[in-house]
Amino acid sequence: MKYKVKILSFIILFSIILSSRIPLSLSSLSMQIQPQDIIDKIQAFDSKLKAFKADFQEIRHFAYDPEKEVLSGKLYYAKPSCIRWDYLSPSKKEMVLTEKKGWIYIPDINQVQLFNIKGKVKISSLPIGLRGPSKDIRKNYQINISEVKQEGSAPLFLMELLPREGSEASVYYTYIRLWLRSRRWIPAEKIELKEIAGDTVIYQLNNIEINPKLSSKLFDDNFPADVEIVNYELQRES
Repeated sequence: MKYKVKILSFIILFSIILSSRIPLSLSSLSMQIQPQDIIDKIQAFDSKLKAFKADFQEIRHFAYDPEKEVLSGKLYYAKPSCIRWDYLSPSKKEMVLTEKKGWIYIPDINQVQLFNIKGKVKISSLPIGLRGPSKDIRKNYQINISEVKQEGSAPLFLMELLPREGSEASVYYTYIRLWLRSRRWIPAEKIELKEIAGDTVIYQLNNIEINPKLSSKLFDDNFPADVEIVNYELQRES
């Protein structure tokens, strides 16, 4: 069941997209730049982005437990809406989402959890500025941008998304934070999610490669013949 909740969480993340018409608040910027300039740069980079791959680390801080969970692996993304997480440590599993379906394959128990998401959730993007614009984002999020001070590197910007009351994301998250590097803009180098239940999840992306040649087989559902298949149907909350 926890994997069902997790994949639903990732689908919600897919619906977070950047708009060229977002009213932003900008603070602590050393350079003379307007919010629209940042969005324009993100959009310009997005227009050239077809795919990326990266190493990732996923760190979960629990609200009522001092111990943290650390997972790591490889991440692959291809437009318009295919993404794959290969978890390599501490145990192996793969999670794939496309516009029509999603699944989690767990080799240790030889099980696949399938999710038919066609028509259930609109998969538009990732929480890392991969696509836009969105006509609903102004209604669903308050957005703030600030510059993160660093020595000897391209400027880094923190974009904070605060779900508005009644929005879909507000059911799951208190805030979503994205760290965007100006030389590349997307994908974000770091993503922080504060869940309603109190847990905090951080995704750190390293060794990011833009527009690599990715095989379409990465997003195919090819499983062992003897695998156990569990089907779930995801329903959007009204």
